[in-house]
Amino acid sequence: MNAYCQTISASNATGEATIQKSTPQIPSIQSGELFSYTISFQNLNSNNTLVITDNVPAGLCFANSDVRANNAFIDFNGFSIPSPNTIPGLIDTSALPSIVFNIPNNVQSGSFTITVSFCAGSTPNGFTVTNNICGDYTSNGSTENFCPPQGITSTAAAVNPWGRITKEAILPAVSDAAGNTFVRNMNGVANYRIIVEKAPSFQGLTFGMLNLDNVTISEIASPPCAVVTLVSGPGTFNTATNQIELTDSLLGSDPFPFVEFIVEVDYSPCGTLQEGQILSNTVELNGTPTGANPLVNIANATTLVTATATLPSPEENSIVTKNVDARN
Repeated sequence: MNAYCQTISASNATGEATIQKSTPQIPSIQSGELFSYTISFQNLNSNNTLVITDNVPAGLCFANSDVRANNAFIDFNGFSIPSPNTIPGLIDTSALPSIVFNIPNNVQSGSFTITVSFCAGSTPNGFTVTNNICGDYTSNGSTENFCPPQGITSTAAAVNPWGRITKEAILPAVSDAAGNTFVRNMNGVANYRIIVEKAPSFQGLTFGMLNLDNVTISEIASPPCAVVTLVSGPGTFNTATNQIELTDSLLGSDPFPFVEFIVEVDYSPCGTLQEGQILSNTVELNGTPTGANPLVNIANATTLVTATATLPSPEENSIVTKNVDARN
């Protein structure tokens, strides 16, 4: 067996039946990345029946089609048995996550492969699973159960990729040729586009990326008399906390997630603002990476606009944005 594999094995009392399980020896495996268990068996007595059971632990994701017999089945005459996956009743996945392998009496040896992954996005960093197998060996109507004394342990690796939020002032705010953005100093209104993404270093990656749960975006408008309204986006605005509460979690398995909101900030309750008064508008991303502690201000962005009585002529595509990227 490969020296870089974890391997467990067991035999029945007479040594006629042997089962073995192995998986690559890796310190940690990124969530969402496929890895496999190989189950090998040998039965030296064709009069006896061997049944192997694998109870796949919670936290591993797989489908029926991920459980396969390998083309290594040998009969008691030493001949290869073709197409073992076509043997009726060989693999029973009717009671997942328990998998039962019913070895026919004409099969002396063979192996199976179960391909799994730590469930993408929802598996915390450092999460471990221990997987074992057991055999039932029936001879003359008597069944003996045997298992390795301990299972194989695998550890998941995952990081929080969420660390980018951007904000830009858009119409009815107006930007000049120099990139300065303005709103009217009386009854002024500005819309802002907010975008949440993965941090740049994690863009395009899917393995080992955690979901972000219970996501909120704090909306901090200045002066405090300004009134914020959510115009569009997948969430609701909580006026008690001045936060956008996202409808769903952000999915780490999405290589290029892009969540957009439009908010309106109405400055009319503030009366007439001073000519040239700088108005800041800040957003902060908050949430809980799956399996970790809640985080506040994971990333933030601030946009500045200037109050004026006379708006400049609009410059197409001119915006003002400040981004702060952060990661944990």
